[in-house]
Amino acid sequence: MQSVTEIAASVRHGGSTSAAVEAALARIDALDSEIKAWVEVDREGALRAASEGAPAGPLAGVPVGIKDIFDVAGLPTRLGAGPYAHYNPDTDSAAVARLRAAGAIILGKTHTTAFAMQDPAPTRNPWNLDHTPGGSSSGSAAGVAAGMIPLALGSQTVGSTLRPAAYCGVVGFKPSHGRISAAGVFPLAPSFDHIGIFSRSVADTTLALSVLAGFDAADPYSIDRPVDDYVAAAANPNLRPRIGLATKFYHGVADDEVARHIDAVAERLAAAGARVTEVEMPASAQEITDLGQPLFRAETAAVRFRPYSRHKEEYPPIISRHIEAGLAVTAVDFIAARSAYQDLRRALTTILPGYDVLLFPASVGTAPLGLTSTGPPLFNAPASFTGLPAIALPSGLAANGLPLSVQLMAGPFAEAQLLSAAAWVENLLDFHAEPALGA
Repeated sequence: MQSVTEIAASVRHGGSTSAAVEAALARIDALDSEIKAWVEVDREGALRAASEGAPAGPLAGVPVGIKDIFDVAGLPTRLGAGPYAHYNPDTDSAAVARLRAAGAIILGKTHTTAFAMQDPAPTRNPWNLDHTPGGSSSGSAAGVAAGMIPLALGSQTVGSTLRPAAYCGVVGFKPSHGRISAAGVFPLAPSFDHIGIFSRSVADTTLALSVLAGFDAADPYSIDRPVDDYVAAAANPNLRPRIGLATKFYHGVADDEVARHIDAVAERLAAAGARVTEVEMPASAQEITDLGQPLFRAETAAVRFRPYSRHKEEYPPIISRHIEAGLAVTAVDFIAARSAYQDLRRALTTILPGYDVLLFPASVGTAPLGLTSTGPPLFNAPASFTGLPAIALPSGLAANGLPLSVQLMAGPFAEAQLLSAAAWVENLLDFHAEPALGA
């Protein structure tokens, strides 16, 4: 499939607005019976929108998959759960509305884990169907990896964009908390919920962000802050980025192969001109994850308590455990966790001005075998629990043939800085492998 940038440029120069949609639908027909990335494909709606002619915007004619926690007018929002949780919105979520206004064609809804938590979706990893694609944005990551769509929306509360991107060998990006409106998106833990973007390149991700970013009064967590020229930033890669290598953060936690890979990537970046120096993280990966859990669980319980109390027996096990744990969090525990969380954010934002990005793995290992787990989010928690922007870039293949990935993280609202560095790293790594199903 063509890239986001190629499709939009073709349409703006008079090319067919239907070609990319038809190619995506053909790809879905050929592959999705095995991969199961889609919960619903709006074939008629997508073809009708394409035939009517997409607006000549930045995403003209680009087919997009939408994680099934976003409201899309005319399509049910199922939340990866049973019928008791389904509803039928008559308006688009803010992010979907911005995509449409930019000329994108909504192809349908991609599978999510139940309520965007860790109870697995039916989706399989295109690189090996016996392995998880990660979660909770399972279908979005797998759909992009398999070449069914060039662009998809997901979300991240702890690791739901960066981890599946790493497992599926695609680019996964989450901006600073509040940079993209979450209005019309099912909340899990609103203080930590981020909108995520999946694509095959930094350029495509940047183009999508340029459309999606901006203040929205309908989202109480949206930040009224000027939007930078992200496209220009990515088009002008930082040729000598200052990279903080968090070696002690991942050694002894990541699988040995992953740790060696990140070390080797850092050496390549330094040899190519990057200024790579060791950085000491303010806490271990496990400590950061544990730190955010009382806040995350308490918010999840607050959001879901009433429907959970009515349908308790129908809730899957993992989110049930988190809700029960959240209900047990005391006010004292919550305030203490909030204070510690603020200390962590201050510590990280004190470190970050000395670097353009920090470098560490996007996942502990490659995609785990089996479909009963979506994998641990240890290395995704720092960006999620502090609201900092981060990106996962495919960077190689492991001995088992599954993708490896690096993660870059930057300071608050430093998306332009992050994307400029990411564009340079992506170009240097030059990863173009595809899964057999996606070839």
